[in-house]
Amino acid sequence: MPILARPYRDVDDLAAMQALVQQSNAQTGGYGLLHTGDLPHRIFNILRNCPPSEIIRLWENKHRELLGWALAYPRFGGFDVLARPEYRYTPVEAEMFTWAEQQTRQLRNREGKITEWLETDVLAADAERCAWLTQRGYTTGEPVSHLTTRRLAEAIPDSQLPAGFSIRNVIDETDAEQLIAVHSGAFGSEWTVAAYRQVMRSPGYAPERELVVVAPDGRFAAFCILWLDPVNQTGLFEPVGTHPDFQRRGLGRALLREGLRQMCAAGLIAALVAHDINNPAAAGLYASVGFTSVHKIHSYRKTMV
Repeated sequence: MPILARPYRDVDDLAAMQALVQQSNAQTGGYGLLHTGDLPHRIFNILRNCPPSEIIRLWENKHRELLGWALAYPRFGGFDVLARPEYRYTPVEAEMFTWAEQQTRQLRNREGKITEWLETDVLAADAERCAWLTQRGYTTGEPVSHLTTRRLAEAIPDSQLPAGFSIRNVIDETDAEQLIAVHSGAFGSEWTVAAYRQVMRSPGYAPERELVVVAPDGRFAAFCILWLDPVNQTGLFEPVGTHPDFQRRGLGRALLREGLRQMCAAGLIAALVAHDINNPAAAGLYASVGFTSVHKIHSYRKTMV
């Protein structure tokens, strides 16, 4: 059967990519390496300066059914590949890997960055995937992050905030200036109002799913974004942050509890969040609201010669 590989085109492609993520996760208990929310967050937020047609490629059969996709992260020297089950570990998936490797390296070189290695993440428990990567010349070191989960059937305590603080959903683009201040403060990132408004207009983003803690002086003190997968009934927190001026006041914990309640109200059964394995503050925050680690994620690397 003829197979066509082509660049990303539009929101219909994003929906097809997310559907493949949902299908893959349904076979592994409802969650895997990626959540449907990871795709719009990475493509239109983290990689906002990269045209999607340059960093995404899709493989289809003659009926235009999606067989798999590859997403390059030139900024990080990494990529993800996801193929339908019947095409995993086949020459078709090998072609996806080859494109992702070459495109990631090419885009990094265009930016003047020396590419000494490429990397891709894998669940440590996925022995078959680890073996496939090893055969392709990848090696692994220490785990890089934890994927944690919390069942929403468990009681969710009230969100307790210091006097004068409150939680609300983002209203619309008029909140953009406050949002870039809290995002930039939490992560040291660089935003403009125009750039964040563009994110707010991107596929998948919904202002009512970005929650903020408002300080007594009106500033946004903390934020999180909720991503919902109704097929697997899971929600993802990505990202979660508190401005340094307001840390260590329990704001992140209160915000997560409100997010859990909203996920529960949406009919979901589990919440997910990932954090760096060397970030004890994040680990403590998520544990304080009931998250437990279900997977370690390893970064497999391939040295470039």
